[in-house]
Amino acid sequence: MGFFYRWVNNMKNGLARRLKQSILAFGWLAIVPICADALSIESEVNLGIGYQFQVLEHVFLLHNPSEKTVKIQTIKALENIEILEQPAEILPGADNRLHVRLRIEDAEGLISSGLELITDEPNNNHYSLALSTFAYSILDQTHPQIDMGSVLLSEPLSWHTLALSSHEAPDFRVLKILEKPDFVDAEISSDQSTIRVRIHSDVDWGLQEGILKVGLNNEKQKIAIVRVKADIHGDVIPSMNPILFDLQRKGDEKWI
Repeated sequence: MGFFYRWVNNMKNGLARRLKQSILAFGWLAIVPICADALSIESEVNLGIGYQFQVLEHVFLLHNPSEKTVKIQTIKALENIEILEQPAEILPGADNRLHVRLRIEDAEGLISSGLELITDEPNNNHYSLALSTFAYSILDQTHPQIDMGSVLLSEPLSWHTLALSSHEAPDFRVLKILEKPDFVDAEISSDQSTIRVRIHSDVDWGLQEGILKVGLNNEKQKIAIVRVKADIHGDVIPSMNPILFDLQRKGDEKWI
């Protein structure tokens, strides 16, 4: 190592000066490719455009350019990533597949996630793999919601409605209720675009919130969610909702 530094220090041309500056700033790692035989992996992948609740898949190719077998010690999937196929080891000069699935769920905009991969290589054995997509909703409504406001249980309970639409899907229809909050009844109107919800008569008082999930007839986006909320009261409406009188400690967020 000392001979190498003396050799560079004695070089006079501009390339040598830049080389020497690099060594002084970053050390031996700045110029010596320790990871030359490391796995070759596409570390950042953009999956293009996706839609809410769509599931996108990608296959990472792991290439081993070295003359030694590389064993995979751990692969950690980050949020909304599912591993479908993974190798235990990669033979010298061989390629192996890492097949993964990215779930978009109900998010919109730029979605990013990935994986962390660790091998038994002596150096640089930690790899970060990133997946991204830009997610849209086919619905015209942004973050659809049914807010029933203050509901008096002593009065007749009425239906509240929300009509969903999509300019992107001319034959748009809501097919069925897939999931609903416990505190409401829910149904789809005969026009197959309007959702109707009504509070249960035996619901607990206070603020109630939940997710209504519906099935759509569109191949790009087969599921949509509607947030449902209501403030349930009896005959007397308090100026504020009840405070939970459970155990409180000084410094707790609930400390009054």
